[in-house]
Amino acid sequence: MVEIFFKSLKGTELRLLDTYKPGCWINIVDPDLVELEKIAAELKLDFQTLKDALDPYEVSRIEREDGNDYIFIRTPQDISGQIHTAPLLIVVTPDYFITVSGHDQNIAERIKKSRSEISTTQKTKLFIQLLLEINSDYSHMVNDIRKKVRNYTVDMNNISNQDIMQLINFESVFNDFLTSLEPLSITLGQLLSGKYLQLFEADQDLVEDLQIGTNQLVKLCLSNIKAITNIREAYTSIISNNLNRTVKLLTAVTLILTIPTAIASFFGMNVPLPLSDHPLAFLAIILLTLGITAVLWIIFWKKDYL
Repeated sequence: MVEIFFKSLKGTELRLLDTYKPGCWINIVDPDLVELEKIAAELKLDFQTLKDALDPYEVSRIEREDGNDYIFIRTPQDISGQIHTAPLLIVVTPDYFITVSGHDQNIAERIKKSRSEISTTQKTKLFIQLLLEINSDYSHMVNDIRKKVRNYTVDMNNISNQDIMQLINFESVFNDFLTSLEPLSITLGQLLSGKYLQLFEADQDLVEDLQIGTNQLVKLCLSNIKAITNIREAYTSIISNNLNRTVKLLTAVTLILTIPTAIASFFGMNVPLPLSDHPLAFLAIILLTLGITAVLWIIFWKKDYL
C-alpha cells in the first residue's frame, strides 16, 4: 500500500494525493518486492536499502547515499497484547519525505491526530514529530509494564508459575526495547553532528531533548530488568527455603514414626522376649513408645524442624 500525503505551510489539513509531488510524504506499507523496486526506480532511491526495511531484525542506523538520508529506527508495537519492536525506514530526499514499513504501524493516523501543526514540505520538522510520537509510544509502554512489574513486588509469597512466565516475558520486552533505544540514541547523536539533516537551532533543541528522553528510557529499561531479576531471584530463594522446611519436616516426622514402628516390630517377634509374661507388658511398651516419641518431638521442635 502506498499513500501520498501533502500539506503546505498554509494548508489546513493533510491531503491525500494520487501522484508524487515535491514536498509530499510518501507512506509505503507492506510492499512486495516488485512494487518496491518500481518505487525505487521512480524516486531514484537505492532498492537494497529500501528492501532492508522489510527485514524484521533490521537495527537502527543512519546512512547517506546520493544526497538522500536513510534513517532506520525501530518502533514499539502492541498487537493483541504481544509487545515487540518493528523496523521503520525514513528516507529524506531533497523533494520527498518517505516512510517504509513491513506492516501498518498507523503512522499517518498518529501524525493526523497530532496537535502540532505539521507541514509535509518541512521534512525535518515532520521527521522530528514522527520521532516524538515514537518516543512517546516507548514511554507509555515502558511505564505501563513498569507498573505491572511493581505489582509483583507487593506480595512475593503468592507469585505463581504463570506470574514468573509473565515476568520473563516483560524482561524479554525490555531487552527488545534496549536493543532498539540504544542505537536510536546513537542515531540522534549522529543527527546532531550536522552531517545529515539540516537542523535549525529549534530543531537541534528538540533532537537533544529526544536524545535525553531516549537515554532516560534506556535507564528505565535497565532498572526494570534489574527489578525483574531481583524478583526472580527472591522467588527462587523463597521456593528453596520452603523446600528446605518441607524436607526438614518430613525428616522429623519420619524419624518420630520410625521409633514406634521399630519397637512394635521388636516386640512383635514370635520368640521369648523380656516382659512377655508380665501382665502390664502392653502398658509398659505403650508408655515407653510414647515417652521416646515425646522426647524426639521436643528435640525436633526446639531445632525448628516442626
